[in-house]
Amino acid sequence: QDVAGEITDRVVDAGVLVAGKPLPRGGLGRSVRFLMATLEKLHEFRKKVEKAEERLEEQRILFRAKLVLIEQKGITEEEAHRLIQKQAMDSGLPLRRVAEEILD
Repeated sequence: QDVAGEITDRVVDAGVLVAGKPLPRGGLGRSVRFLMATLEKLHEFRKKVEKAEERLEEQRILFRAKLVLIEQKGITEEEAHRLIQKQAMDSGLPLRRVAEEILD
């Protein structure tokens, strides 16, 4: 058990699970279930991060499209935003796609 503790301290950051001998009854099964639950939470967190990154990118594109409209048409940011929204509603396209078309 002492050796297992020392080894764990050295390899835990690499994601290595160390178990000392003798294993307590059901210890390996509990450890595997814990690791699987942790892995599932990491996957969920990754999905949330990816979704947040997509929303942030969409906001960047919308912001740049509004800047183009402000510069080209001499309108306010609110007017540019309403114009993008109206074009999206009229064409049935997402805001991001309309903003990308403006940037193109």
